[in-house]
Amino acid sequence: MVPSRFALYIERLSRRLWVCVAAMAFLSLLALALAAVIEPYLPDKIANALVEEDLLPVLSILASSMLAVSTFSLGTMVSAHRGAASNATPRVHQLLMQDATTINVLSIFIGAFVYSLTAILLFRLGLHGCNARPPGVARPQSP
Repeated sequence: MVPSRFALYIERLSRRLWVCVAAMAFLSLLALALAAVIEPYLPDKIANALVEEDLLPVLSILASSMLAVSTFSLGTMVSAHRGAASNATPRVHQLLMQDATTINVLSIFIGAFVYSLTAILLFRLGLHGCNARPPGVARPQSP
């Protein structure tokens, strides 16, 4: 079976780092939107346990650690590419640029950073369901 041009284009596009990072960022935003949608359907015991004071420190730790890990990983990738550019053929450099493992790892790290940063912003702006009531105040009981 011969793949179509569109399938080849999608395959080549999926090997680009920025595309995978953008996909992970989109999925993180989708997860946050889905969380806001299903929040009213959570049992009261779980919903009352999720308050801003408990979630923000964890999200801040996640954001700062993913930023550090992403920066370190990108630095390692750049040094590997710099070494390959000076000591190897252009084909090797192209293969390094399309390494699926590196792209997946970096996109997951950066996607986790985007997720935590977006969640922090939603909490701070009051756009998340948990922040619709004052911190520490129980949710109204459903009839």
